[in-house]
Amino acid sequence: MERESSWIEAAQGLADAFGRGEVCRVETRGLTDAERGWSGAEVVRGEAVLSDGSRMPLILKCAERKERCAMARLTRQRQCVPASFSADLDGAAPAWMAMEDLGRQRLAPPDDRAFLRRFAIALASIHARNLDRGTEMPWLPAAGADHWRRVVSELSVDHFERKLHESESFARAFGRYLAPLREMGARFAREMTALCGEAACMTLAHGDLQMRDGAHVYDCPGAPRIIDFGFCGYAPLYIDLAGWFSDADLPLYHAALAAQGIAIRYADFEERARAARRYNGFVYLCPSVMDWRDGPTERTGMRLLQALKIILDGDLPERAVRYSPALFQRLLAEFGAADTAE
Repeated sequence: MERESSWIEAAQGLADAFGRGEVCRVETRGLTDAERGWSGAEVVRGEAVLSDGSRMPLILKCAERKERCAMARLTRQRQCVPASFSADLDGAAPAWMAMEDLGRQRLAPPDDRAFLRRFAIALASIHARNLDRGTEMPWLPAAGADHWRRVVSELSVDHFERKLHESESFARAFGRYLAPLREMGARFAREMTALCGEAACMTLAHGDLQMRDGAHVYDCPGAPRIIDFGFCGYAPLYIDLAGWFSDADLPLYHAALAAQGIAIRYADFEERARAARRYNGFVYLCPSVMDWRDGPTERTGMRLLQALKIILDGDLPERAVRYSPALFQRLLAEFGAADTAE
């Protein structure tokens, strides 16, 4: 009963925001694994049944405080996120929030520059409205030296090293990359820690935007919508650009930021954006290691080679999780991983 009453309370707040009536009950509906995400947070698709008999689709999530507060703030700002409501913005424990249900995800073509321009505008609006506003968001963890050391070790390379000890075939294929990964990790942590000292780039960052075919950006009518702020933090805005904007595309975001009144000299902006590109490699190294299985890397190593390429070279030619077979063959040859069978 406590869960159901929390759902109704959250749904009522969302209904009030949309000018709807009284919520009588919430009925659950199906949710795919991809929609549920991999954070471990409990997520439910439902419909609020209102007193006039109408129904309101919604998503219910038992979220950490930082995500509840971030969504409340972004909803007040009318940003391109699902409207949300949580009755508990102060409790430290996870609590339920209700969010607008955007339906099944729609993806724009990866090379759709018109969509990328709209996404740049949406993202720049979030960044600009919250730039250098850390004191207004005490619930939002601020990235610093300890955070970046954790990103390049506990959240990433430590998992890679553990796999080397667990699998002889993995160690044969990839053991030589441990030292370079540690070296690049130390460099990246230093660079990001230095960026965190620049108030002009610190903002409410999503932190998990993946790539253009990822799960957290919806191609909705009018403007893209950005979902799942469970990994958000007060961090350099550049980490949110890493998986989306190539050198040729960076001017789209730079122009969108300038339109919000934030002027950054382009050479400085480009330098910092390039430095942050390794972020996606470190953040997604752990799941890519988990994907890999003993046997030929052609079978399960696509994400792993992507993460290695991003970390060691600082970029990937394609901004897609499911990148092209041709690029995969190039990476197999480059990393000498064409055959890792026992």
